[in-house]
Amino acid sequence: MDAARAVVELFSTREPAEALRLATHLDTRNQERQEVQRQIVELAARELEAGAQDKANSYVAVIAGEGWHRGVIGIAASKISERINRPCVVLSIEDDVAMAQRAA
Repeated sequence: MDAARAVVELFSTREPAEALRLATHLDTRNQERQEVQRQIVELAARELEAGAQDKANSYVAVIAGEGWHRGVIGIAASKISERINRPCVVLSIEDDVAMAQRAA
């Protein structure tokens, strides 16, 4: 989901057709990112609901998923935190390594 090069090219091009092509590409990538983010938030919400009996005694939510895209777990943590009104940590596990993002 790395689009940094396309962004730099978009801001530096002087050709309208190239700018349109790059903007369309970036918009498509953004829509893909939003869909992945939505899927992670929904999976996390289902996981939280499955453990609803612990919800009343918890001050923070910790949710982990196998292969969740590391580029969107921070945004997902923020969305989940807003939804449940408490801090949230989201972990993506890949090859026995976990990457975490949090939102308060």
